[in-house]
Amino acid sequence: MERTLVDKVFALCDYMLSDDMKKHSRHIYDIYQLLGRVELNDDFRALVHRVREDRKYHSLCISAQDDADVPALLKRVIETGCYKKDYEEHTRTMLYAPCDYEEAITGLKKIIDSGMFGKDEEYEKNTVHISVSSAAKIASYKEYRLCKMPENGKYGDYTYKIPNKYVSINRSEKAIVFHLPKDYVVELRNGRTNQTVGLTVTEFAAEVEDKDESAYGAKIIRPSQIASDGNTHKKETGVNSK
Repeated sequence: MERTLVDKVFALCDYMLSDDMKKHSRHIYDIYQLLGRVELNDDFRALVHRVREDRKYHSLCISAQDDADVPALLKRVIETGCYKKDYEEHTRTMLYAPCDYEEAITGLKKIIDSGMFGKDEEYEKNTVHISVSSAAKIASYKEYRLCKMPENGKYGDYTYKIPNKYVSINRSEKAIVFHLPKDYVVELRNGRTNQTVGLTVTEFAAEVEDKDESAYGAKIIRPSQIASDGNTHKKETGVNSK
């Protein structure tokens, strides 16, 4: 429920900024209802950070960008009434238990007053953002991502786990982004020797940043290579296909 609430707040802002309000006023009602079941605490605040980091790499998610002011955008939704017509013509007619627009919109006021989506200078001051190639990933689990260190580096035989709450995906850059507290220690483990090494965030960043997929044993085939050898991936079957 918490993740749904956060996504709906960002989505409501994005649809307004894209002038695409039709049939999206339902988010206002859903936010209003979810606020009765979700506790706005430090854990929720941390989730907002994670969702923002997840969404910011998508060009349509305008409200998740670093310079976006979500409370100001929600205030704009309230003051302009940009969703009111759609709410009354569509959303309200579909509700099992009717809820007037003026009542539902109070949910946005609660979000603004909570400060959960406001600027968090403390978070930015104490968080280090580290981008690694998606080729580093070994597996994804419910609680964490298991990744490997660059093969040609000092810790080529080591793997590490990063909790999912510190992870987001930049699909356009084919990268995994870690948002680690400055005092976080990344524990590396050598599966063969069972030896472990703890790296500070600064030490870890020095080992993994600016390494493309080739550093993890993945061969990069560029378009020019494919064009110059169009039969590279064809198998000899001995069968005439003509």
